[in-house]
Amino acid sequence: MPNSVDLSILHEDNAVIAVNKPSGLLSVPGRVIKDSVATRVSRHVKADRVDKLICHRLDQMTSGVMLFAKTDEAQRDIYEQFRKKKVRKRYAAVVDGLTHCCEGEIRLPLVKDYANPPTSRVDWRLPSDDDNRADTSAPAGVKTAKSKRSITLWRVLRIFPDINASLLELTPITGRSHQLRVHLSAIGHPILGDDFYAPREAADRAPRLMLHAHTLELTHPVTTAPLHLCADATDIAEWLRGHACCDG
Repeated sequence: MPNSVDLSILHEDNAVIAVNKPSGLLSVPGRVIKDSVATRVSRHVKADRVDKLICHRLDQMTSGVMLFAKTDEAQRDIYEQFRKKKVRKRYAAVVDGLTHCCEGEIRLPLVKDYANPPTSRVDWRLPSDDDNRADTSAPAGVKTAKSKRSITLWRVLRIFPDINASLLELTPITGRSHQLRVHLSAIGHPILGDDFYAPREAADRAPRLMLHAHTLELTHPVTTAPLHLCADATDIAEWLRGHACCDG
């Protein structure tokens, strides 16, 4: 439906607005590229400052539900829900390979890889380790950081033997940078279309990063009623259509 935000609006009221972010569009304006979901939403709601709307982000190549606040009070409330891990997020991902289990949990600590921005990597040096231990993987003079505990739950929705791929539902318990992409790559099932973490063959097999934030669940910041937001990934569904599949 045409609208001033030029995006699919999933929900809108006096306190919040949710949209379906397309793959390839920045979540927030960058240093050079200013077009983003946030700037489009800002024009739609006639906000004076883009940063007052932002509650969370998705990677540029990830699609799916994004929620924005229309008031300072709503933004503070949603921030607090994210901080206290009261927001439930679920993603769909098409990954390389046929999974051998129906579901599982990935617990791998992650750290930003400052030597190779903007990527992250698995690093077992947790904050409880020696604070003076140097990160020997980084070149001299490159900023380093300690890793953070990171947890992802996954379950199989479908498998596609003819293209050697599986459709997974992912539930991040923590919210680290590139968490889902690094975790799936680390267990041998990189997300198709991932130029950062997948082998070239898997990265080239899909037209884009096959990762979609399909559900966001939280408490409405004003009414306190449950707010359940869902967004379809029609391009991923269309890409999978025609391939023989089996239930997970």
